[in-house]
Amino acid sequence: MNNFQKSCAIFFTAFFFFSSCGDDFSQEVEDDLSSLFTFAKTPDENSASVSRRYKIGDTISNADISDAVSKGEALPSSAFPDATDSEIAAWNTGYNVAGWKFYKNSETKSTAVPKTVQTNDDGSVQSMTVTPQNITFYVSNWTPITYKLILDAGFTKQYDDEVAGQVPIILTYDTSKTLPENTFARNAYDFKGWAKEKDSTVKEYDNKASVLNLATSQGEQVFLYPVWIKQGITVKFEGGGGSGSMPDQNYKFDDAPITLPANAFTNTGFDFSHWLSDNGKSYVDGEQLVQANWPNKDVTLSAQWRKIQYTVNFYPNDGTNAMNSQTFDYGEAQNLSANAFSRIGYDWNGWKDSAGKSYSDAQSVTLPADAPSIVSATANDYTRRTLELKAQWNPQVFTLSFDSNGGSGTMSSQSLTFSDSISETISPNQFSRTGYNFQGWSVSSSAASAEFSDKQAITSANWANLYANQKLYAVWSSRAVLNESASTAGASAYFSADEKITFRADSADSYQWNINGTNIGTSQTLELSYGNSNIKIGENSVTLLSFKDGRPIFREFVFTVSAAY
Repeated sequence: MNNFQKSCAIFFTAFFFFSSCGDDFSQEVEDDLSSLFTFAKTPDENSASVSRRYKIGDTISNADISDAVSKGEALPSSAFPDATDSEIAAWNTGYNVAGWKFYKNSETKSTAVPKTVQTNDDGSVQSMTVTPQNITFYVSNWTPITYKLILDAGFTKQYDDEVAGQVPIILTYDTSKTLPENTFARNAYDFKGWAKEKDSTVKEYDNKASVLNLATSQGEQVFLYPVWIKQGITVKFEGGGGSGSMPDQNYKFDDAPITLPANAFTNTGFDFSHWLSDNGKSYVDGEQLVQANWPNKDVTLSAQWRKIQYTVNFYPNDGTNAMNSQTFDYGEAQNLSANAFSRIGYDWNGWKDSAGKSYSDAQSVTLPADAPSIVSATANDYTRRTLELKAQWNPQVFTLSFDSNGGSGTMSSQSLTFSDSISETISPNQFSRTGYNFQGWSVSSSAASAEFSDKQAITSANWANLYANQKLYAVWSSRAVLNESASTAGASAYFSADEKITFRADSADSYQWNINGTNIGTSQTLELSYGNSNIKIGENSVTLLSFKDGRPIFREFVFTVSAAY
């Protein structure tokens, strides 16, 4: 151990021993175990200076200054002082100590640099070990401080067109800097410049102004805020193809809503839709301007239009089926839909509107010119945009003719007119046909059965069939002649009051006829009329018992009788 190390050991041992002897005594001992360094502004006796004590044996470094400055941190206690010390800062505003040089031994006045002091090439102190010597240093050179300027929009974004936030800028003392052009935007406000106070109405710096020395401390943060002035704008109005005029409006933003005037332009064949500004924003008629939709500059609003459209509705007027509505554009010819309604007993006879005007099927119509019920409709009048068309009906009238269809006789045609309460009947049959019974009528000459009975009532249910054909054919059936030799086992017989059915037996010695179990005849033939009390509606049975050459012959005939007409 060398003498210096021994001295240090003795000092530290003494320090810890005497530190328990009281604060005053401890302070005296602490002073004895440290060295007093003096830091001067310049190397002369009258220079401003500050003093600092450092523990004997510590190593202090000038590098700590630049390292702390670059990190924006406080200097460690083992570092040389810098301009973070207010006394030193007062020596040179806006600058920091970049380094120190050895001046002299404060006791011996020697200017020789001790071996415990390491220096850089320029003579500034790099580091040193503290010894029991009081030393004076002076500032070797100064460096300008850096600080952060933050441009702050001063509000929180609420609307799409707004731009808020912060823009940080690093500045150097004594070096001017041109502010960037303002990029913040606030609905309904104009940017007028910058101020140090938020919400200030007094501008301190213009847009893109040159600024210098806004701060004096290393790493300091300073703020500039926009000066926002409530916006005043001129709103102009254009017809957008319409006619008329509207005066310009001058508005200044206020907290109370400002109502746009109602559209005064007109455009034949069009309805006003909305306003469109030259910056792409849309406004409805009479819209209120608030901060959210403020145009943010002088603006021209152009009227936007939509084609007037009309609706045509079709009504069946007691008819059936359905028809969809039609849409017509103003002034453009278009065919009405073809009629799809129908009505039993009536022929469609066109349309009529509420003004009594008639329209034909699929007629070409130009609205509103061709429709007196809506021709007075004007732009923006939504009360008369519908054309109501009702189907018109004429009762069907025709002449019903009659065909004997192989019979004889004559019948006059019958004139018929339909009504909802029709009460007519088909004329009574006046035809006859030898060997045949009249069954009724059919619209077909080859029908095997009748569709209409004699004197049948005419109704809405059978009118369409009659009207479509307008001619009825008599339907006949052969009168039955049932022969034993034909082995007839069954037949259909149709009767009217003056008609008969004949049963004929082969030649025999004697005959006996029974109908439904009753003996009613003994001749070779048996004639039955519809009025015979032994005949019933439906199935009947006739039996024949005859004898020939003493041999009995038995035969049964089954036939069906239908109701009288």
